[in-house]
Amino acid sequence: TKEVREDEKISLNGEEIKLALEDKMFFQGTESFDYPVRLKDFNAEKAFFDYAGFGFELPEGFSIDPDSLTTDLKGNIKYYAPDSIEALALAEKTGYTANGGYVVFRGVETRNLDPDATLFTVKVKVADTLNVCVSNIGVSALYGRLTENSKFVEDGKVEPHVAFLDNKAGEQLYTKAESSVRMGVKGDVNLDGRVSQVDATIVLREILSLEVFKKSLLAENIDHHDGTTEEAVALSHFLGNVNQSPNGLFTQIDATSILRGILERDINNTGIVTEEIWKKVTNK
Repeated sequence: TKEVREDEKISLNGEEIKLALEDKMFFQGTESFDYPVRLKDFNAEKAFFDYAGFGFELPEGFSIDPDSLTTDLKGNIKYYAPDSIEALALAEKTGYTANGGYVVFRGVETRNLDPDATLFTVKVKVADTLNVCVSNIGVSALYGRLTENSKFVEDGKVEPHVAFLDNKAGEQLYTKAESSVRMGVKGDVNLDGRVSQVDATIVLREILSLEVFKKSLLAENIDHHDGTTEEAVALSHFLGNVNQSPNGLFTQIDATSILRGILERDINNTGIVTEEIWKKVTNK
């Protein structure tokens, strides 16, 4: 592979650095979840780097726990909040502002990494005021190699002088990966953020339509929010399958359990169908 260095930029002919991110789906009430960032088909020999900046684009109601960064890699690896001086400097350099902040590598050895190695993991916090989300988490990455002008000082700190890698992403130099993040209230089939008789009705209509007409009507009866039809339908099945049917499809027992859950909620004046109520009405 021919390497060309031009004015703080290294162009690698035929190579790129790709990321693999995890899709997440969970119930409302989840306080946080681990979010690993992995390489995908990485060619360590030709595309190694020792400097990188990873910017997080998060949906409303999500944030990075600033003390949660973990990694098995050696070197100077830190998280910077979106309003920090370091984050603002990276935004200026790349033209990309990451509302979730940045993880920055300085002087990190990647020549021996596996093709699908985990670079680091952060914990993503979820606001307790958020009921429904059908959206995406994006990670934009900028890679480089420290030049002979870089300075290594005490405690592993680095004053970097970086030649950036052109990852076939055009003039902006960085590449972007996305994963879906879906969250909702257990029993909320139509994704309106609450559990009601309407949800039980949709379950029964869906069962009838599939049995009689061999056609699903679910997509027409739910809120897609910021996601695709497929993502919204998958979340609806996840939330409405309260009896944990192995095939993930609705049953009449789900509709009955949702109605019983609503009744228990109203009798006990709990405001929501609590996990204790779900255990009672589903025997799970």
